[in-house]
Amino acid sequence: MSQVSRATNVRKNHRKWAVVYALVMISTLAGFACECGAPAPACAYISTAPVVFVGTPVYSNDDGSGTFRQQTLYKFAVDEIFKGLPEGAKEIWVDPGSFTSCYAEYEIGTRLLVFASDGKFIPVDTAAVTVAQPGGKQKPLPPGFDPKMPVYYAPECSGTREAVTAADDIAWLRLWKKGLAPTTIRGLVQADLDWPISGAKVTAYGRNGDMETIADAAGAFSIGPVQPGKYVLNATLASYDLPWKKPIEVPEHSCGYATLVMVASGVLSGTVIDRNGKPVAGVELDLLGLRGNEEIFIHHETTTGRGVFRYEQMPAGDYLIGVNLSSQPNVDTPYPRTYAPGVSDRSQAQILHLAPGQKFSHIQIQLAPRLHFHTVHVQVKWPDGQSVGRGVSITTDETTDGVTDIEETKEDGSASVRCFSAKGCVVEARKWLSTPGQSATPQVAASLPTQIEAGDASLSITLILSERRTEWEKP
Repeated sequence: MSQVSRATNVRKNHRKWAVVYALVMISTLAGFACECGAPAPACAYISTAPVVFVGTPVYSNDDGSGTFRQQTLYKFAVDEIFKGLPEGAKEIWVDPGSFTSCYAEYEIGTRLLVFASDGKFIPVDTAAVTVAQPGGKQKPLPPGFDPKMPVYYAPECSGTREAVTAADDIAWLRLWKKGLAPTTIRGLVQADLDWPISGAKVTAYGRNGDMETIADAAGAFSIGPVQPGKYVLNATLASYDLPWKKPIEVPEHSCGYATLVMVASGVLSGTVIDRNGKPVAGVELDLLGLRGNEEIFIHHETTTGRGVFRYEQMPAGDYLIGVNLSSQPNVDTPYPRTYAPGVSDRSQAQILHLAPGQKFSHIQIQLAPRLHFHTVHVQVKWPDGQSVGRGVSITTDETTDGVTDIEETKEDGSASVRCFSAKGCVVEARKWLSTPGQSATPQVAASLPTQIEAGDASLSITLILSERRTEWEKP
Protein backbone atom coordinates (compact mmCIF):
# COMPACT_ATOMS: atom_id res chain seq x y z
CA MET A 1 0.00 0.00 0.00
CA SER A 2 1.09 3.60 -0.47
CA GLN A 3 2.08 5.66 2.52
CA VAL A 4 -1.07 7.73 2.36
CA SER A 5 -3.20 4.65 3.03
CA ARG A 6 -2.07 5.00 6.64
CA ALA A 7 -3.50 8.51 6.74
CA THR A 8 -6.56 8.43 4.55
CA ASN A 9 -9.67 6.42 4.00
CA VAL A 10 -9.31 5.71 0.28
CA ARG A 11 -12.50 4.61 -1.42
CA LYS A 12 -12.44 0.99 -2.56
CA ASN A 13 -15.58 0.84 -4.69
CA HIS A 14 -14.07 1.74 -8.07
CA ARG A 15 -13.46 -1.95 -8.79
CA LYS A 16 -13.26 -3.12 -12.36
CA TRP A 17 -14.43 0.13 -13.97
CA ALA A 18 -11.49 1.90 -12.37
CA VAL A 19 -9.32 -0.49 -14.37
CA VAL A 20 -11.22 0.20 -17.59
CA TYR A 21 -11.12 3.97 -17.03
CA ALA A 22 -7.40 3.86 -16.21
CA LEU A 23 -6.79 2.16 -19.57
CA VAL A 24 -8.57 5.03 -21.30
CA MET A 25 -6.73 7.63 -19.21
CA ILE A 26 -3.30 6.19 -19.89
CA SER A 27 -3.49 7.17 -23.55
CA THR A 28 -4.49 10.73 -22.66
CA LEU A 29 -2.41 11.53 -19.59
CA ALA A 30 1.20 10.88 -18.76
CA GLY A 31 0.23 8.24 -16.25
CA PHE A 32 -2.33 7.41 -13.57
CA ALA A 33 -0.36 6.83 -10.40
CA CYS A 34 0.82 8.21 -7.09
CA GLU A 35 2.88 5.38 -5.69
CA CYS A 36 4.37 6.40 -2.36
CA GLY A 37 7.71 5.24 -1.11
CA ALA A 38 8.14 3.61 2.28
CA PRO A 39 7.00 5.95 5.09
CA ALA A 40 9.85 7.87 6.71
CA PRO A 41 10.09 9.25 10.26
CA ALA A 42 9.13 12.87 10.94
CA CYS A 43 12.78 13.96 11.01
CA ALA A 44 13.03 13.16 7.30
CA TYR A 45 10.38 15.78 6.41
CA ILE A 46 10.92 18.55 8.95
CA SER A 47 13.59 20.43 7.00
CA THR A 48 11.61 20.48 3.72
CA ALA A 49 7.97 20.72 4.84
CA PRO A 50 7.07 24.41 5.41
CA VAL A 51 4.04 23.50 7.55
CA VAL A 52 3.78 20.74 10.18
CA PHE A 53 0.88 20.31 12.60
CA VAL A 54 -1.49 17.85 14.26
CA GLY A 55 -5.12 18.37 13.38
CA THR A 56 -8.47 16.83 12.48
CA PRO A 57 -10.43 17.33 9.25
CA VAL A 58 -13.92 18.52 10.21
CA TYR A 59 -15.35 19.46 6.80
CA SER A 60 -14.77 18.67 3.12
CA ASN A 61 -16.47 19.72 -0.10
CA ASP A 62 -15.34 16.54 -1.90
CA ASP A 63 -18.17 15.75 -4.34
CA GLY A 64 -18.20 12.00 -3.63
CA SER A 65 -17.42 11.06 -7.24
CA GLY A 66 -14.30 9.11 -6.27
CA THR A 67 -12.20 11.00 -8.81
CA PHE A 68 -9.37 13.48 -8.38
CA ARG A 69 -10.77 15.74 -11.14
CA GLN A 70 -12.23 18.24 -8.71
CA GLN A 71 -11.17 21.27 -6.69
CA THR A 72 -11.47 20.25 -3.05
CA LEU A 73 -10.83 21.91 0.30
CA TYR A 74 -10.70 20.38 3.76
CA LYS A 75 -11.19 22.42 6.92
CA PHE A 76 -8.86 21.24 9.70
CA ALA A 77 -9.23 21.89 13.41
CA VAL A 78 -5.65 22.45 14.58
CA ASP A 79 -4.56 20.72 17.80
CA GLU A 80 -0.80 21.31 17.92
CA ILE A 81 1.54 23.42 15.77
CA PHE A 82 5.17 22.48 15.11
CA LYS A 83 6.09 24.66 12.15
CA GLY A 84 4.78 27.22 9.67
CA LEU A 85 1.39 28.21 11.14
CA PRO A 86 0.67 31.33 13.22
CA GLU A 87 0.74 30.53 16.91
CA GLY A 88 -2.81 30.21 18.16
CA ALA A 89 -4.25 29.15 14.78
CA LYS A 90 -7.34 27.03 15.43
CA GLU A 91 -8.68 26.31 11.93
CA ILE A 92 -7.00 26.16 8.52
CA TRP A 93 -7.90 25.05 4.98
CA VAL A 94 -6.01 22.30 3.16
CA ASP A 95 -6.00 21.30 -0.51
CA PRO A 96 -5.60 17.47 -0.69
CA GLY A 97 -4.05 17.46 -4.19
CA SER A 98 -6.91 18.62 -6.41
CA PHE A 99 -6.67 17.56 -10.07
CA THR A 100 -3.74 15.21 -9.41
CA SER A 101 -3.47 11.45 -8.93
CA CYS A 102 -1.95 12.21 -5.51
CA TYR A 103 -5.39 13.37 -4.36
CA ALA A 104 -5.79 12.41 -0.69
CA GLU A 105 -9.22 11.45 0.66
CA TYR A 106 -8.96 12.27 4.35
CA GLU A 107 -11.51 10.76 6.69
CA ILE A 108 -13.52 13.36 8.55
CA GLY A 109 -12.88 13.08 12.30
CA THR A 110 -9.57 11.17 12.01
CA ARG A 111 -6.71 13.01 13.75
CA LEU A 112 -3.63 13.39 11.52
CA LEU A 113 -0.02 14.45 11.67
CA VAL A 114 0.16 16.70 8.60
CA PHE A 115 3.20 17.74 6.56
CA ALA A 116 2.07 20.49 4.17
CA SER A 117 3.35 23.33 2.04
CA ASP A 118 2.11 26.83 1.34
CA GLY A 119 2.04 26.12 -2.39
CA LYS A 120 1.62 23.19 -4.79
CA PHE A 121 4.56 20.81 -5.13
CA ILE A 122 5.44 17.29 -6.25
CA PRO A 123 4.97 15.09 -3.16
CA VAL A 124 8.32 14.06 -1.71
CA ASP A 125 7.55 10.33 -1.53
CA THR A 126 6.45 9.69 -5.11
CA ALA A 127 8.32 9.52 -8.39
CA ALA A 128 5.25 10.02 -10.62
CA VAL A 129 2.06 12.06 -10.54
CA THR A 130 -0.70 12.58 -13.10
CA VAL A 131 -2.13 16.09 -13.46
CA ALA A 132 -5.57 16.61 -15.02
CA GLN A 133 -6.87 19.79 -16.62
CA PRO A 134 -9.50 21.61 -14.53
CA GLY A 135 -12.92 21.53 -16.11
CA GLY A 136 -16.60 21.00 -15.52
CA LYS A 137 -18.85 23.04 -13.25
CA GLN A 138 -17.01 25.01 -10.58
CA LYS A 139 -17.95 24.20 -6.99
CA PRO A 140 -19.36 26.92 -4.76
CA LEU A 141 -17.03 28.18 -2.02
CA PRO A 142 -17.25 26.14 1.20
CA PRO A 143 -19.14 27.74 4.10
CA GLY A 144 -16.86 30.03 6.08
CA PHE A 145 -14.10 30.10 3.44
CA ASP A 146 -12.67 33.43 2.33
CA PRO A 147 -10.61 33.38 -0.90
CA LYS A 148 -8.12 35.68 0.86
CA MET A 149 -7.41 32.92 3.40
CA PRO A 150 -4.20 30.89 2.96
CA VAL A 151 -4.69 27.36 1.63
CA TYR A 152 -2.06 24.76 2.51
CA TYR A 153 -1.24 21.79 0.30
CA ALA A 154 -1.05 18.22 1.65
CA PRO A 155 -1.60 15.52 -1.01
CA GLU A 156 -0.78 11.82 -0.78
CA CYS A 157 2.89 10.95 -0.35
CA SER A 158 3.58 14.18 1.57
CA GLY A 159 4.45 12.32 4.78
CA THR A 160 1.01 12.87 6.33
CA ARG A 161 -0.19 9.97 8.48
CA GLU A 162 -2.71 9.10 11.21
CA ALA A 163 -1.72 10.55 14.56
CA VAL A 164 -2.62 7.32 16.34
CA THR A 165 0.29 5.61 14.55
CA ALA A 166 2.67 8.57 14.95
CA ALA A 167 3.27 8.81 18.70
CA ASP A 168 7.08 8.55 18.29
CA ASP A 169 7.04 11.15 15.50
CA ILE A 170 5.00 13.60 17.57
CA ALA A 171 7.29 13.12 20.59
CA TRP A 172 10.31 13.81 18.35
CA LEU A 173 8.67 16.94 16.91
CA ARG A 174 8.08 18.30 20.40
CA LEU A 175 11.79 17.89 21.12
CA TRP A 176 12.65 19.47 17.75
CA LYS A 177 10.48 22.51 18.46
CA LYS A 178 12.41 23.05 21.70
CA GLY A 179 15.76 22.64 19.93
CA LEU A 180 16.47 19.41 21.82
CA ALA A 181 16.13 16.81 19.05
CA PRO A 182 19.33 14.76 18.50
CA THR A 183 21.14 14.91 15.16
CA THR A 184 21.04 11.42 13.64
CA ILE A 185 21.33 9.34 10.48
CA ARG A 186 18.38 7.06 9.83
CA GLY A 187 17.04 4.93 7.03
CA LEU A 188 16.04 1.58 5.59
CA VAL A 189 17.89 -1.22 3.85
CA GLN A 190 15.69 -2.89 1.22
CA ALA A 191 15.63 -4.99 -1.89
CA ASP A 192 13.35 -4.11 -4.79
CA LEU A 193 9.63 -3.63 -4.08
CA ASP A 194 10.31 -2.42 -0.51
CA TRP A 195 11.36 -5.89 0.66
CA PRO A 196 13.26 -5.34 3.97
CA ILE A 197 16.80 -6.69 4.38
CA SER A 198 17.81 -7.44 7.97
CA GLY A 199 21.33 -7.88 9.27
CA ALA A 200 23.11 -5.58 6.79
CA LYS A 201 26.04 -3.60 8.17
CA VAL A 202 25.51 0.10 7.49
CA THR A 203 28.54 2.40 7.57
CA ALA A 204 28.42 6.20 7.58
CA TYR A 205 31.63 7.87 6.33
CA GLY A 206 32.12 11.44 7.56
CA ARG A 207 34.80 14.06 8.24
CA ASN A 208 34.99 13.03 11.89
CA GLY A 209 35.37 9.30 11.24
CA ASP A 210 33.29 6.28 10.32
CA MET A 211 30.32 4.91 12.28
CA GLU A 212 28.56 1.55 11.91
CA THR A 213 25.32 -0.14 12.86
CA ILE A 214 23.26 -3.22 11.88
CA ALA A 215 19.85 -3.00 10.19
CA ASP A 216 17.08 -4.57 12.30
CA ALA A 217 14.44 -7.13 11.25
CA ALA A 218 12.46 -4.41 9.43
CA GLY A 219 15.59 -3.21 7.61
CA ALA A 220 15.65 0.01 9.69
CA PHE A 221 18.85 1.56 11.01
CA SER A 222 19.83 4.55 13.14
CA ILE A 223 23.26 6.08 13.79
CA GLY A 224 23.75 8.85 16.28
CA PRO A 225 24.05 11.30 17.70
CA VAL A 226 26.30 12.62 14.94
CA GLN A 227 27.68 16.00 13.92
CA PRO A 228 25.64 17.83 11.26
CA GLY A 229 27.15 17.81 7.78
CA LYS A 230 27.76 15.59 4.76
CA TYR A 231 28.10 11.79 4.95
CA VAL A 232 28.29 8.84 2.57
CA LEU A 233 26.40 5.63 3.43
CA ASN A 234 27.31 2.07 2.48
CA ALA A 235 25.64 -1.27 3.24
CA THR A 236 27.21 -4.73 3.10
CA LEU A 237 25.77 -8.21 3.53
CA ALA A 238 26.77 -11.60 2.13
CA SER A 239 24.92 -12.47 -1.12
CA TYR A 240 23.75 -8.86 -1.57
CA ASP A 241 25.28 -5.89 -3.36
CA LEU A 242 24.72 -2.14 -3.00
CA PRO A 243 25.27 -0.76 -6.54
CA TRP A 244 26.40 2.67 -5.32
CA LYS A 245 27.03 4.45 -2.04
CA LYS A 246 24.53 7.07 -0.91
CA PRO A 247 25.55 10.66 -0.08
CA ILE A 248 23.33 12.46 2.45
CA GLU A 249 23.15 15.83 4.18
CA VAL A 250 22.41 15.79 7.93
CA PRO A 251 20.82 19.00 9.31
CA GLU A 252 21.41 20.00 12.93
CA HIS A 253 18.73 18.78 15.38
CA SER A 254 17.21 16.67 12.61
CA CYS A 255 18.19 13.58 10.62
CA GLY A 256 19.63 12.60 7.31
CA TYR A 257 17.39 9.86 5.93
CA ALA A 258 18.13 7.39 3.14
CA THR A 259 16.78 4.17 1.66
CA LEU A 260 19.59 1.84 0.59
CA VAL A 261 18.36 -0.55 -2.13
CA MET A 262 20.53 -3.67 -2.36
CA VAL A 263 20.53 -6.17 -5.22
CA ALA A 264 19.93 -9.76 -4.14
CA SER A 265 21.29 -12.86 -5.88
CA GLY A 266 18.67 -15.52 -5.11
CA VAL A 267 16.90 -17.40 -7.92
CA LEU A 268 13.55 -19.19 -8.14
CA SER A 269 13.07 -21.29 -11.29
CA GLY A 270 11.11 -24.25 -12.55
CA THR A 271 8.59 -25.57 -15.05
CA VAL A 272 4.83 -25.46 -15.59
CA ILE A 273 3.27 -28.68 -16.94
CA ASP A 274 -0.21 -29.89 -17.78
CA ARG A 275 -1.95 -33.02 -16.44
CA ASN A 276 -0.10 -35.13 -19.03
CA GLY A 277 3.29 -33.83 -17.92
CA LYS A 278 3.83 -31.68 -21.03
CA PRO A 279 5.27 -28.16 -20.64
CA VAL A 280 2.82 -25.25 -20.91
CA ALA A 281 4.05 -22.13 -22.70
CA GLY A 282 2.81 -18.56 -22.23
CA VAL A 283 1.31 -18.97 -18.78
CA GLU A 284 1.53 -15.93 -16.51
CA LEU A 285 2.65 -16.83 -12.98
CA ASP A 286 2.22 -14.80 -9.81
CA LEU A 287 4.92 -14.63 -7.15
CA LEU A 288 3.79 -13.67 -3.64
CA GLY A 289 6.07 -12.83 -0.74
CA LEU A 290 5.07 -13.84 2.79
CA ARG A 291 5.68 -11.18 5.43
CA GLY A 292 4.08 -12.15 8.73
CA ASN A 293 0.42 -12.82 7.96
CA GLU A 294 0.55 -10.78 4.74
CA GLU A 295 0.77 -12.12 1.20
CA ILE A 296 2.45 -9.41 -0.90
CA PHE A 297 2.39 -9.50 -4.68
CA ILE A 298 5.96 -9.38 -6.02
CA HIS A 299 6.04 -10.00 -9.76
CA HIS A 300 4.48 -11.64 -12.83
CA GLU A 301 6.55 -13.97 -14.99
CA THR A 302 5.47 -15.73 -18.20
CA THR A 303 6.65 -19.23 -19.07
CA THR A 304 8.84 -19.76 -22.13
CA GLY A 305 8.08 -22.06 -25.06
CA ARG A 306 9.37 -24.92 -22.93
CA GLY A 307 7.19 -24.00 -19.96
CA VAL A 308 10.17 -22.63 -18.01
CA PHE A 309 10.04 -19.67 -15.60
CA ARG A 310 12.83 -17.91 -13.74
CA TYR A 311 12.80 -15.16 -11.09
CA GLU A 312 16.22 -13.58 -10.49
CA GLN A 313 17.73 -11.19 -7.93
CA MET A 314 15.42 -12.53 -5.25
CA PRO A 315 16.05 -11.56 -1.61
CA ALA A 316 15.91 -14.15 1.16
CA GLY A 317 12.39 -14.87 2.36
CA ASP A 318 9.34 -17.10 2.06
CA TYR A 319 7.37 -17.18 -1.19
CA LEU A 320 4.30 -18.65 -2.87
CA ILE A 321 4.17 -19.18 -6.62
CA GLY A 322 1.31 -20.21 -8.89
CA VAL A 323 -1.34 -19.16 -11.38
CA ASN A 324 -3.99 -16.49 -10.69
CA LEU A 325 -2.88 -16.02 -7.08
CA SER A 326 -3.45 -12.25 -7.25
CA SER A 327 -6.41 -12.12 -9.65
CA GLN A 328 -9.36 -14.04 -11.02
CA PRO A 329 -9.04 -16.31 -14.09
CA ASN A 330 -9.43 -14.43 -17.37
CA VAL A 331 -9.18 -15.08 -21.11
CA ASP A 332 -5.41 -14.64 -21.07
CA THR A 333 -4.85 -17.03 -18.14
CA PRO A 334 -7.85 -19.41 -18.28
CA TYR A 335 -6.92 -21.66 -15.37
CA PRO A 336 -8.32 -22.00 -11.88
CA ARG A 337 -6.15 -20.68 -9.05
CA THR A 338 -3.27 -23.11 -8.65
CA TYR A 339 -0.40 -23.07 -6.15
CA ALA A 340 2.85 -24.98 -6.56
CA PRO A 341 3.15 -27.95 -6.78
CA GLY A 342 -0.33 -28.13 -8.35
CA VAL A 343 -2.99 -27.62 -5.65
CA SER A 344 -5.96 -25.27 -5.31
CA ASP A 345 -6.01 -25.29 -1.50
CA ARG A 346 -3.82 -22.59 0.05
CA SER A 347 -3.13 -24.78 3.09
CA GLN A 348 -1.52 -27.40 0.83
CA ALA A 349 0.62 -24.92 -1.10
CA GLN A 350 4.39 -25.32 -1.19
CA ILE A 351 6.10 -22.50 0.70
CA LEU A 352 9.45 -21.73 -0.89
CA HIS A 353 12.01 -20.88 1.82
CA LEU A 354 14.79 -18.99 0.02
CA ALA A 355 18.06 -18.47 1.87
CA PRO A 356 20.39 -15.53 0.98
CA GLY A 357 21.90 -16.17 -2.44
CA GLN A 358 20.19 -19.56 -2.83
CA LYS A 359 19.40 -20.90 -6.31
CA PHE A 360 16.07 -22.68 -5.80
CA SER A 361 15.45 -24.63 -9.02
CA HIS A 362 13.34 -27.55 -10.26
CA ILE A 363 10.08 -26.06 -8.93
CA GLN A 364 7.22 -27.79 -10.74
CA ILE A 365 3.65 -26.57 -11.07
CA GLN A 366 1.03 -28.89 -12.57
CA LEU A 367 -1.99 -27.04 -13.94
CA ALA A 368 -5.60 -28.10 -13.81
CA PRO A 369 -7.40 -28.34 -17.19
CA ARG A 370 -8.09 -25.03 -18.96
CA LEU A 371 -11.43 -23.40 -18.22
CA HIS A 372 -13.82 -23.38 -21.18
CA PHE A 373 -15.43 -20.26 -22.60
CA HIS A 374 -18.45 -19.58 -24.70
CA THR A 375 -18.93 -16.49 -26.85
CA VAL A 376 -21.46 -13.73 -26.17
CA HIS A 377 -22.29 -11.60 -29.21
CA VAL A 378 -23.28 -8.13 -28.00
CA GLN A 379 -25.11 -5.33 -29.82
CA VAL A 380 -25.14 -1.96 -28.00
CA LYS A 381 -27.79 0.68 -28.70
CA TRP A 382 -29.05 3.99 -27.41
CA PRO A 383 -32.53 4.12 -25.81
CA ASP A 384 -33.99 5.28 -29.15
CA GLY A 385 -32.71 2.12 -30.89
CA GLN A 386 -29.82 3.77 -32.71
CA SER A 387 -26.46 1.99 -32.75
CA VAL A 388 -23.80 3.45 -30.43
CA GLY A 389 -21.06 2.91 -33.02
CA ARG A 390 -17.39 2.37 -32.26
CA GLY A 391 -15.54 2.63 -28.94
CA VAL A 392 -17.96 1.32 -26.31
CA SER A 393 -16.24 -0.91 -23.71
CA ILE A 394 -17.84 -4.32 -23.15
CA THR A 395 -16.72 -6.39 -20.17
CA THR A 396 -17.58 -9.79 -18.77
CA ASP A 397 -16.78 -10.99 -15.29
CA GLU A 398 -17.79 -13.71 -12.87
CA THR A 399 -17.13 -11.62 -9.75
CA THR A 400 -17.23 -7.93 -8.85
CA ASP A 401 -13.44 -7.82 -8.49
CA GLY A 402 -12.03 -9.00 -11.80
CA VAL A 403 -12.59 -8.62 -15.53
CA THR A 404 -12.77 -11.88 -17.50
CA ASP A 405 -12.75 -10.27 -20.94
CA ILE A 406 -12.91 -6.75 -22.38
CA GLU A 407 -13.54 -5.64 -25.97
CA GLU A 408 -14.62 -2.47 -27.77
CA THR A 409 -17.52 -2.21 -30.19
CA LYS A 410 -16.98 -1.90 -33.94
CA GLU A 411 -18.55 0.70 -36.24
CA ASP A 412 -21.90 -1.08 -36.12
CA GLY A 413 -21.97 -1.11 -32.29
CA SER A 414 -21.25 -4.83 -32.01
CA ALA A 415 -18.59 -6.81 -30.17
CA SER A 416 -17.97 -10.41 -29.11
CA VAL A 417 -16.75 -11.25 -25.62
CA ARG A 418 -16.04 -14.51 -23.84
CA CYS A 419 -17.60 -15.91 -20.71
CA PHE A 420 -16.69 -18.91 -18.56
CA SER A 421 -18.96 -21.79 -19.58
CA ALA A 422 -19.08 -23.45 -16.17
CA LYS A 423 -19.87 -20.34 -14.12
CA GLY A 424 -21.61 -17.86 -16.37
CA CYS A 425 -20.87 -14.16 -16.10
CA VAL A 426 -22.17 -10.60 -16.03
CA VAL A 427 -21.93 -8.47 -19.19
CA GLU A 428 -21.87 -4.66 -19.08
CA ALA A 429 -21.27 -1.80 -21.51
CA ARG A 430 -19.96 1.75 -20.91
CA LYS A 431 -19.24 4.69 -23.17
CA TRP A 432 -17.29 7.73 -22.00
CA LEU A 433 -19.07 10.91 -23.06
CA SER A 434 -16.36 13.41 -22.04
CA THR A 435 -12.68 13.50 -22.83
CA PRO A 436 -10.62 11.90 -20.03
CA GLY A 437 -8.56 14.47 -18.16
CA GLN A 438 -10.61 17.47 -19.37
CA SER A 439 -13.61 17.27 -17.07
CA ALA A 440 -13.81 17.55 -13.30
CA THR A 441 -16.41 14.78 -13.27
CA PRO A 442 -16.15 12.78 -16.52
CA GLN A 443 -19.47 11.45 -17.75
CA VAL A 444 -20.38 7.97 -18.95
CA ALA A 445 -23.40 6.19 -20.33
CA ALA A 446 -23.80 2.62 -19.11
CA SER A 447 -26.03 -0.39 -19.53
CA LEU A 448 -27.64 -2.39 -16.80
CA PRO A 449 -25.53 -5.48 -15.97
CA THR A 450 -26.89 -8.57 -17.74
CA GLN A 451 -26.46 -12.02 -16.17
CA ILE A 452 -25.38 -14.82 -18.54
CA GLU A 453 -26.10 -18.25 -17.14
CA ALA A 454 -23.61 -21.13 -17.28
CA GLY A 455 -23.60 -23.15 -20.49
CA ASP A 456 -21.61 -23.99 -23.60
CA ALA A 457 -23.79 -22.44 -26.30
CA SER A 458 -22.94 -19.07 -27.82
CA LEU A 459 -25.70 -16.49 -27.66
CA SER A 460 -26.56 -12.94 -28.69
CA ILE A 461 -27.79 -10.10 -26.49
CA THR A 462 -28.60 -6.40 -26.84
CA LEU A 463 -27.50 -3.84 -24.25
CA ILE A 464 -29.12 -0.42 -23.97
CA LEU A 465 -27.05 2.50 -22.70
CA SER A 466 -28.71 4.64 -20.06
CA GLU A 467 -28.53 8.39 -19.45
CA ARG A 468 -25.17 9.95 -18.66
CA ARG A 469 -23.70 10.09 -15.14
CA THR A 470 -20.30 10.38 -13.44
CA GLU A 471 -17.83 7.61 -14.17
CA TRP A 472 -17.92 5.75 -10.83
CA GLU A 473 -21.68 5.79 -10.36
CA LYS A 474 -23.28 2.36 -10.48
CA PRO A 475 -26.03 1.57 -12.99
